[in-house]
Amino acid sequence: MDEAFRIAERIRSVIERLRIKNKNEDVVKFTVSLGIAQYDGSETFDELVKRADDALYKAKGRGRNRICKADKN
Repeated sequence: MDEAFRIAERIRSVIERLRIKNKNEDVVKFTVSLGIAQYDGSETFDELVKRADDALYKAKGRGRNRICKADKN
């Protein structure tokens, strides 16, 4: 889970630095929120995705442009 978080943070950081410019002025800035979950060995694929999705919405609810880890079952 720690490695997944580090990878997600690198992705978030790269996206945050992306810009679309017009005459050297930022026109569009990008952000991304991510939810990550670790397979516990017993859940279905749909359950795993649901936990990651719940973590994504938690990240958005906490102000966006961030990463949240899924709660453990």
